[in-house]
Amino acid sequence: MAGIKFAVVILIVITCLDVSSLFAIENPNTPIIYSNGSGKIEVFWFYPGLHEDTLGNTSHNPNILLSPGSQDVQNAVFTRFEVYPPVFVEEESCFLRGGAYETIDSEGFFPPVRMALKCRDKSGIWIDRAYEFKRLHSSQADGAMIVLKTDTAIKEYFEIWPVFKLSPGYPQSPYFGGYEGDCYLEQYVCAMADSNYVMKSVEGTFISGVTLRSWCGTEISVKSDLRFNLLFGNDSLSIDSKSEILGSAGVDSLRLAIDPAHAGFIAIKVEVNDESSISPSVPYHPNRKAPLEFQYSQADLLYTIGDSHLGEFQIRNVGSEPLDISLYYDERTYTFSPGSLTIQPGALAAISAYYKQQSLPEAERNSFIILDCGEEHYPVRYEFKVSEGIPTAIDEDHSMVVPCLFEVSPAFPNPFNSSVRFGIVSESVGQVDVSIFNLLGQEVMAYGLPVSGSESVAWDGKDFSGEECATGFYLFRFRQGDISIVRKALLIK
Repeated sequence: MAGIKFAVVILIVITCLDVSSLFAIENPNTPIIYSNGSGKIEVFWFYPGLHEDTLGNTSHNPNILLSPGSQDVQNAVFTRFEVYPPVFVEEESCFLRGGAYETIDSEGFFPPVRMALKCRDKSGIWIDRAYEFKRLHSSQADGAMIVLKTDTAIKEYFEIWPVFKLSPGYPQSPYFGGYEGDCYLEQYVCAMADSNYVMKSVEGTFISGVTLRSWCGTEISVKSDLRFNLLFGNDSLSIDSKSEILGSAGVDSLRLAIDPAHAGFIAIKVEVNDESSISPSVPYHPNRKAPLEFQYSQADLLYTIGDSHLGEFQIRNVGSEPLDISLYYDERTYTFSPGSLTIQPGALAAISAYYKQQSLPEAERNSFIILDCGEEHYPVRYEFKVSEGIPTAIDEDHSMVVPCLFEVSPAFPNPFNSSVRFGIVSESVGQVDVSIFNLLGQEVMAYGLPVSGSESVAWDGKDFSGEECATGFYLFRFRQGDISIVRKALLIK
């Protein structure tokens, strides 16, 4: 199997669920806590099911079996997925079959495979967020989809890596499901003996997928008698009965800025009709806020065509100890320098921002970075806005709690197979004109959407005539009045 060639593909399936059936049977996700640019705490939360997507290649062709190793060489397989935190990764999966020589132990099991969900920090160190050894029994001779329950929140990373490693000491590698097609899924192999995981690209793919839930940033009313309450209490065991309600909403996702002065616990409670359910509680302590003071609560950067430098923003360490900071962000579109730094107590540091996609006018210009200040501090979610004009200072309480005049979320999922969606937030009441173009500049679809506040819009990948569009990149132009925003997404068939 050492000389085998592979082909790569990615399939994305959006899970559509009956909203009314969820509330009585599922507990809410654990809330996710950040600091923000105003020095406050922000709580992010999303309800299970409504934001659930399966990314990757999950369809198996029984006629295609691949091995990442042989009797002499054993490799680990890494698959890269881009995400926008916060996300909650529920599980990862791969298709597994026994080795060529049907090697089994005395209990009838094939050689084990170590499945893991990994992230990579700024220093290049790989971190296991979840892992487990998985084995097939001889009764599963035709193979099976193997699932690792990860159940982990990703707060800072913009990419996750499902990994499966062959177990050393076994004479024959197991087989994995494969797919023959075009190369869209970013996948690598590296030698098991290489502790630094020096990766080499493969020309094909092993079946690999993840199921995750994402915070979409758009409030979508899902049920008139539904209420989500953010609870704050002194005791995790009695938070349901002895707590303060810090905020509530009748929507499917929640983002609230809070600033409790004392330590306690935070949880989300769902109430609908006479039924209720409460999430696991998470501890809160005001001392865990990162001791950072930002020049502005949101950075306002200047975009000039032909100039990749967007400007800079300043941060100060207002604590009493040196602070080590790593920056995580959408590396496809932006670069921030330095990517990691140490700020001494009382010192001021400048972060420079650069734009990578000069050839795409009006591309992704509003985003955020995550500043990781160590395990003892909440990560900082710092937002920035890129405009074609003179930057102006933003009021301290404006940017983190008041939406922009007109904003469109990044495409999700991206790439997509059958449908892609965007969240639209507008302070103006009126129609948003949506136009979709291929990279030849041809308009394939256009329509108007009435917007007042927050809306969600989806495209099913079909043109004006109802025919499915071809695989490739598409530009989505959203226009309201004099404001125009362009987003980009990859359609894969």
